[in-house]
Amino acid sequence: MRLANTYFMQKWPDPGTPIVTNIARPSHIWTRAVYYEGLMALHSIDPKKEYLDYAIDWGNKHHWTPRNGIKDRDADDQCAGGNK
Repeated sequence: MRLANTYFMQKWPDPGTPIVTNIARPSHIWTRAVYYEGLMALHSIDPKKEYLDYAIDWGNKHHWTPRNGIKDRDADDQCAGGNK
């Protein structure tokens, strides 16, 4: 888990940057949320400050709001929404 996470955090050091593969994808779609769920699980057994800081930075980059605004009801867009 550490190895995979280190790779991810080094490849995308800015958690707000879109991921570009065959197309550019925003960094706050549901697939990225899956990563952050895993990161928080890793943090629960290996509580490194850098893990928590990376997750908080991601939320801050997206203003802790759903991808398409506060009235967005699509579950795929709720990833970075929530309270600080």
